[in-house]
Amino acid sequence: PLFMAPEIINGGQYTKECDVYSLGSVVFMLCAGYAAYSTATTIEDLQSLKQERVDLSSLRENYSEELVNAIDSMMMPETCRPSANEILGWEWLQHYPVLEPDSEPFDLDFPSVISNELQARLELQDAQATESSSSCVQGDATTTKNPVLTI
Repeated sequence: PLFMAPEIINGGQYTKECDVYSLGSVVFMLCAGYAAYSTATTIEDLQSLKQERVDLSSLRENYSEELVNAIDSMMMPETCRPSANEILGWEWLQHYPVLEPDSEPFDLDFPSVISNELQARLELQDAQATESSSSCVQGDATTTKNPVLTI
């Protein structure tokens, strides 16, 4: 529910603008580190909070005005939100690559990527453990610290 457009929470119809609101909510969370209305504990709280504009002051210190304004516009009331095409046309986004609709699908083998990433991290931690292998004395026994995989 935290990413749902207010009109959906209030029982309204789904429209494409709902997706724009959800996109704004996700971008807000990626930037802020928490959901915009994370203080809501009930659907009623959420309905009430989503009638207010989201507080973007914490983002203004660390992010460009363009990004903060983009989040703000995507989380506006339904009739004021930009369309997906308008978002893709924003001038400040133009220097980022976007796949064209008729381009070849981007084929990424996620299991392979994840496996390679885990293997690389294990090798790095193994190397670090070898470099700094330290002994721990526990009573009469001496043990070697084992690295723990951190993901």
